Amino acid sequence: MIITLTTSTVSLRKNSRHLSLITELISKARHNIAQDWISAVRHRLKNNLKKKPASIESENLELVSKADVIIAEVTYYSFGIGYQVVMTIHLNKIILLLTKNSKVDKMLQGFADNNMVILKNYSEKTLNAIIEDFIDKKPCF
Repeated sequence: MIITLTTSTVSLRKNSRHLSLITELISKARHNIAQDWISAVRHRLKNNLKKKPASIESENLELVSKADVIIAEVTYYSFGIGYQVVMTIHLNKIILLLTKNSKVDKMLQGFADNNMVILKNYSEKTLNAIIEDFIDKKPCF
């Protein structure tokens, strides 16, 4: 199964450990991440390199298109993540929204009423079980 992991730029800076853990759990379950864009973005941020917004947008849509399922870490608000959630639903794919707190954007909460969107609060202790459950038992539509 091909999985796209997505998150906000703020989360890349503040939530690096959990993103690495999610990536490891996907690999451990013997599934493929569509692209390791997180390492590339970390490199660009560290070296203050810029990328054209149109390029970022097209890459994100390509990753959503080629993935079987999407996992989005949504602890920090991001218009781009909301856009990717909508595209995922539009493409009739399942998406797991992960947050470290219960303060989730109201629109994302609304998406969770859709049977294509699963919203889970997580901690470092519960992350493994949530990822395994999502990957092993993902609903088929």
